[in-house]
Amino acid sequence: MFAVSRTCTGVCATLFAVLSISCASNPTRGEFARGDCVSGGTTEERELARAAFAELPPAVRGVAEEIHITDSCRGFTSRLIVGFHHRGGPMCIREGRVTRMVIWHEPGHAHFHTLSNEAQEQWEGFVDADLFHGEGINIVVPGAYPAHGMITSYGGTNADENYAEWVAWLTCYLHGHGGGYGGADIASVDRSDPVYLRILQFFRAHDVLTEEEFGRVKPLFVK
Repeated sequence: MFAVSRTCTGVCATLFAVLSISCASNPTRGEFARGDCVSGGTTEERELARAAFAELPPAVRGVAEEIHITDSCRGFTSRLIVGFHHRGGPMCIREGRVTRMVIWHEPGHAHFHTLSNEAQEQWEGFVDADLFHGEGINIVVPGAYPAHGMITSYGGTNADENYAEWVAWLTCYLHGHGGGYGGADIASVDRSDPVYLRILQFFRAHDVLTEEEFGRVKPLFVK
């Protein structure tokens, strides 16, 4: 799940909320028969969604191929909630709130859920469970994250959200979009913390990062 994202000069504030609920109007497979992964919304929204989706690693795109831009998803119980991924179903993105961040975040959940139990347990072991603060609405504080293996404050909700936030953050950074979500908060990294290397190695092993991308990102997190 993903919620509202706002970016200002020098400030990136992101609000998130977590829900687990079914969708009122899922698109049918027939809507995507023409090979287009996006339905609903305006032409501009669909173009943005396609462009952002195309930037995701192929391994992530391959497990989250349907994007439905709609206001009729039951997961949208608050105006703060702008994105929701249904297990075994589409990503639902609220009309008028389509952003690259939500398009990158939700497929991260889908990819995490396809990992083996062993891999999920390995990921969950990277961050001390006592550091996760549970479900809720949280604000990313520029300069305070990454920390302790979490890439944003919302990554501190639980291991699943941390995974989706890492996928979104890496996609943003590697495609040069910048901003607080993409690079300005790197100054807070403790590069002597070994958890970051383990995380990057994990993403490389599971095809989220290529060898070349691993080499580009590693110096940001590892001495």
